[in-house]
Amino acid sequence: MVLMPPEISNFLETKFLVWLLTISRISGLFILMPFFGGNFIPNNLKVILIVIISWLVLPTISNTMPLDTGVLLIVLLSIINFVIGFLIGAVVFVFFSGVQFMGEVFGLQLGFAVATLFDPQTFEETNIIGQLIYVLAMYVFVTVKGPHLILNSIIGSFQTIPVDLLKMNNLVFYDVVKLGSEVFRIGMEIGIPLIAFMVVVTFIIGILSRLMPQMNLFMVGLPLKVLVGILMLLGLLPIIAEIVSKLSPKVVEEVERILTSLR
Repeated sequence: MVLMPPEISNFLETKFLVWLLTISRISGLFILMPFFGGNFIPNNLKVILIVIISWLVLPTISNTMPLDTGVLLIVLLSIINFVIGFLIGAVVFVFFSGVQFMGEVFGLQLGFAVATLFDPQTFEETNIIGQLIYVLAMYVFVTVKGPHLILNSIIGSFQTIPVDLLKMNNLVFYDVVKLGSEVFRIGMEIGIPLIAFMVVVTFIIGILSRLMPQMNLFMVGLPLKVLVGILMLLGLLPIIAEIVSKLSPKVVEEVERILTSLR
């Protein structure tokens, strides 16, 4: 009979199940959270990251759980921890969805409805302007250490919300659903100058077509809208980046609020 070292035996007896629950919570975060979710990172690398992060977090968790804990209880706790991580990822996902929504609306104003790209995050097609704004927002979010702050939040959640928590505040799901309205608000907050300007350009083209009926509206109007829209977009990219950088801390605050509601 081979005897295991006492450290390994103690880990299996008291911490192994806690580690599995930690993996479950971090896995939920990786499902929706931009940058980590979708196909931006290969699945095998995501699994490695989840295991490494959960292993690094484990020493900070004081909870213990005997190895002979019932299977049903482990399954229930795994689901609860997965949902907690999923909710955190959903908050960040809503923010980036609002940014991408603004880009898609502006792209439609430019006439880029047909020019689409495959989005590996949502596995759907999106127009190129929406994808451009999304990538810009992602870059700014990474620059202001957004992913680092989110990971800090979920690591801190193990202190405020134990892995063996058997109940959650049901109102938190209502709060997350309400965040859906934030998609439209965030999109409008960032994109209203672009959209309003394009409406003015369209209005001016309409007036010109009435004043000069001989003008070919499709030959002149559409290229003009594209040219003016792209020039304005290039001019406003720094401003959009600044807005995203100011909104990023609010995303972290919202994550903290959701975690507080879960207690």
